[in-house]
Amino acid sequence: MRHNYSYWLENIEDGTILLFYKNPGGSPWIKRYVEAKNWLREKEEARLNIDNIERPNTKWVFRDYSDVDVKVVLDRQPLLGTGPLPDWLRNFAGGARDQW
Repeated sequence: MRHNYSYWLENIEDGTILLFYKNPGGSPWIKRYVEAKNWLREKEEARLNIDNIERPNTKWVFRDYSDVDVKVVLDRQPLLGTGPLPDWLRNFAGGARDQW
């Protein structure tokens, strides 16, 4: 899972508005729903803590949140040890190279 968000900052000297993106990183491998729920709750608590707002310098003040994105990649099978790759996938890179 990945948890990214953005927020608006305003320059106190000239009123310039800046959209600031925060990408705190992804989760460890999660195998249970409760683990995902707890991880996401921790990330949201950190996001909503006003002390965690990063600014370029002290001339910028927090105004409001813009977006929150959560990306989840579901994996129902292991990627390794499941047998040979299908031909279309094994030859994908070679076929794409031939088209250039």
